[in-house]
Amino acid sequence: MKRIAPLALLLACSLAQASTADSFKQVLQETAASPTRTVTFFHGLSELEEGVVSGAALQDALREGGVPAGGLLGAFLDGLERVEKSGSRVILQRAEEVTVDTGSGFVKLGKRVEITVEGASATHARLVDLEGARAGKSSGATFPIRTLGLSVDANKVTTAKLDVGYALFSKTVEIVLAKTPKPATHGLTSALAGSD
Repeated sequence: MKRIAPLALLLACSLAQASTADSFKQVLQETAASPTRTVTFFHGLSELEEGVVSGAALQDALREGGVPAGGLLGAFLDGLERVEKSGSRVILQRAEEVTVDTGSGFVKLGKRVEITVEGASATHARLVDLEGARAGKSSGATFPIRTLGLSVDANKVTTAKLDVGYALFSKTVEIVLAKTPKPATHGLTSALAGSD
């Protein structure tokens, strides 16, 4: 009887990780298929099942998820080693810090980025209580991102509104992200369109 309890606990933990990995892969697949990838990704994180995904399960989810490399979202996903969801809090861990040139400034993502996603939908997402993410006009002078609001207009253009700085000094910066290209299609649709 004493041997069964640890085995049952191990099995339950394995099943929970598999469920979280499947949930994360689904978030990535929906993101890849969306014309508004950034908002779709954070909306998906808000609905991610609680638990931890790491190791081979995480790498499989990232590979099978199909989100294109490059850009801020690609950098956010590149090098991930662990994703944890607890309540509304999401923790993303990577091996190294990443700096991304957005064209109008720089975003630095630390080895550990923690966010709480509030009020996410298909057209907007609000990230609060960010830890491990910084932004600035130059890569050498960045400030903590306190909140990040994302919204999509009727033309599928995503605008990011960042509140950066410290308690006594903060500034709101608005960045218009490039219009997300249409997701790749395969099969008959792409053959008719002459691409694939």
